[in-house]
Amino acid sequence: MGAGQFKTSYYDLASRGLEPKLPPVVDSMIGPNNSFLAYLSELGLFGFIPLVILIGYLGVRAWRHSDPLLRYVQVVTWLWFVLGSFADTFKHRKI
Repeated sequence: MGAGQFKTSYYDLASRGLEPKLPPVVDSMIGPNNSFLAYLSELGLFGFIPLVILIGYLGVRAWRHSDPLLRYVQVVTWLWFVLGSFADTFKHRKI
């Protein structure tokens, strides 16, 4: 699709009858339901795989840290980021 093209692609599919029509009130809410789907749908596997590798690498580095307190803080921050990215995203919303 390309970066930032999720909404355009959705409306293209909707105009061809492949997706249900939505009322105008939800127009600003069209977008993927989490950040990982946004990256995957807009950048494809060539953008998504490096992202997953980077996030995995940061998680492994956080887990292997020698100082227990710093390891705890880094792992909790990493988990917060990863789990939070599965939540609904506001990337494409006009607030």
